[in-house]
Amino acid sequence: MVGQEYFETLGISRLAGRDFGAENPTAPKVDIVNEEFVKRFFQGENSVGHTVNGAGVPYEIVGVVKDTKSRTIGEQQRPVLYRSINQNVASDPSQDGYTVMARYEGDAATLTKAMENQIHAVDPALAIFNTQTMEEHLHEALFLPRLVGVLFSVFGLGGVTLASVGLYGVMSYSVSQRTKEIGVRMALGARATEVQRMVVRGGMRMALVSVVLGLPMAACGGEAVDEPAVWREAVGYRDVHTGSSTAGGGVADCVLDTVTAGFAGRSDGGVALRWVIRHP
Repeated sequence: MVGQEYFETLGISRLAGRDFGAENPTAPKVDIVNEEFVKRFFQGENSVGHTVNGAGVPYEIVGVVKDTKSRTIGEQQRPVLYRSINQNVASDPSQDGYTVMARYEGDAATLTKAMENQIHAVDPALAIFNTQTMEEHLHEALFLPRLVGVLFSVFGLGGVTLASVGLYGVMSYSVSQRTKEIGVRMALGARATEVQRMVVRGGMRMALVSVVLGLPMAACGGEAVDEPAVWREAVGYRDVHTGSSTAGGGVADCVLDTVTAGFAGRSDGGVALRWVIRHP
């Protein structure tokens, strides 16, 4: 149940028909529905003027508004029928109380005090609770998605760290196995920078393969688990974060390859060549 100017206050656009007015409680009941309601029950056709039954009570549709989340921020879009509070509060009172919403500019505390005074002027015994701004309400509603995002970020960082350490080990072992080759190259006049470039090229080939294969897989995996898509928008998530993580792994690989190449480039060609002669 909603009152006059509810949709305007929350910024919900009206697509067809009219808004609720000072509806007469004894007049035929009217309602406003959302886009999903029209798609599901009227196949997207104009529903204004049609009559629907809710709990055995006929309601005439007088307006259509855009879809919004009605219960939880991560829910799938569902059909919603808005009833006029003027016509239904007496016959179907809420046991959980009612929410008064106001659009304001300026200090929220000043407006809250003024609204409490107006409510108590009507009935001093009315209890007022859960007073908060929309920003505070959204902060509470998005606590779980943000927590999940932080946890996945920590796990992802741990995975990148383990992968980088493993890659460094592989590259270090590969360089150690090429001691003979590096010794011969250095003894025959190869410069340290040339040896370093050779090692970095080998590591970057591995990184390029991982990025080429990892980016599409990460994107597809992200879409596959993206049931509450609104969470991504609410917490500022974008698919580019997935790409950034993969690219970050590539940067880490480049740094580790450079470190490994630095060790290889500092090899003493004479010592390495003598080792080759002794261990053919």
